[in-house]
Amino acid sequence: MVFEIFDLKIADRQNSTLTDNKGPLKLSAREPIYDELDTKEGQVKIYKIAKARQRSRQDKMAVNIIKDRDGTILTDEKLIQERRKSYFEELLNVENPRDQL
Repeated sequence: MVFEIFDLKIADRQNSTLTDNKGPLKLSAREPIYDELDTKEGQVKIYKIAKARQRSRQDKMAVNIIKDRDGTILTDEKLIQERRKSYFEELLNVENPRDQL
C-alpha cells in the first residue's frame, strides 16, 4: 500500500515536469485568440458564448409549452412562468367548503 502511494507520487512528479515543458507552447498558441477577443467582434463572440453557456445550464427536462386560460399556446419562458404562478395561486389559495364536525 505504501509503495503504491510512493509510486503514484513519483508518476505525478514526472507528469508535472512534462506538462511544465509544454506550458509556453500552449500560451503562444492562445495569444492570437486573446488578441481577437480584444476587438469589437471578439466582444460579440464573448457575449454569444456566455449566452449559449447560460442557455445550456437551464433545465430542459420538460417541454416548455403550455396553454393559458383562453387555450392559446405559450412558448415564451416569461409568459409560461407567469401562467404557472397564476395557476398555482388559484389552486392553493381557494377556500374549500368543509363539513362541520
